[in-house]
Amino acid sequence: MSASSGMEAVGVVIPCYNDGEFLKEAIASVEDARRAGAAVTVVNDGSTDAATLRILEDVRAGGVTVIDRPNGGLAAARNAGWSACERPYILFLDADNLMLQGSVQAMVAALDADPMASMVYGDREEFGEREALVKQPLCSLPELLAGNRIDACAMVHRSALVSLSGFDEAMRDGYEDWELWIRMMSSGCRFVHVDRPLFRYRVRGNSLVSRANDPAIRSRIVSYVVRKHATLFAKHGEAVVALLHGIQAHDRQLVQRAEAGRAEALREAHGAEQDRLLQVERTEDAERRT
Repeated sequence: MSASSGMEAVGVVIPCYNDGEFLKEAIASVEDARRAGAAVTVVNDGSTDAATLRILEDVRAGGVTVIDRPNGGLAAARNAGWSACERPYILFLDADNLMLQGSVQAMVAALDADPMASMVYGDREEFGEREALVKQPLCSLPELLAGNRIDACAMVHRSALVSLSGFDEAMRDGYEDWELWIRMMSSGCRFVHVDRPLFRYRVRGNSLVSRANDPAIRSRIVSYVVRKHATLFAKHGEAVVALLHGIQAHDRQLVQRAEAGRAEALREAHGAEQDRLLQVERTEDAERRT
């Protein structure tokens, strides 16, 4: 599946729905790749925010391709972006995230080095409301069925997107990337992992991911994915259940450790307060004696 090397092979697709306050920063994070020949396509997914619309016009005037379309959700916006771009390597970047310096070049090099590879991704740095380094190592299909382990920020060979018809546009609540990765992996697509952080993921309370993690919405998403891939879940069901039990046990251990730590902190705080009160009592007693 290898294509010609260089930034001329890359199309960066950035969906935007009322995220104008972050958009220019996202574009700036791939400016080195753009100067070297990469194409950048912003998909305006029916934005209604006046400030975002002004920024989109600024971006368009600056030479970036902007596709305007009625609001159809993130999956549909991504599909509109890659469909309009003829470059063989498609990099998906959300408008509120940032690529790290040299990451686009590293992804191209990884795909060029493996002619059988269909996509490449790396680890992520979280910033904003939470700061962390999140490792995203290669996983098996049962591990992927048990839960998404790969962010949407990945470089995908366009031929794989064409053969699988891209993202499922019915998934408007989120995790459409998870469903695509399941289809890609189960169809034999080869994934490549770059063992370093490649992008910065903005953690914020009003993002689509935060809304998708609402228990009711998440349950609806999982039910849809399980129904759609019932054959896969039946085939790998035993392994998936074992993995989920392991995750739940791990979560219970984390909760238990957190509760134990909190109890210890309370005991220490209580002891410190008792010491303080005892000291006050001794001081008052000494003052009465004098």
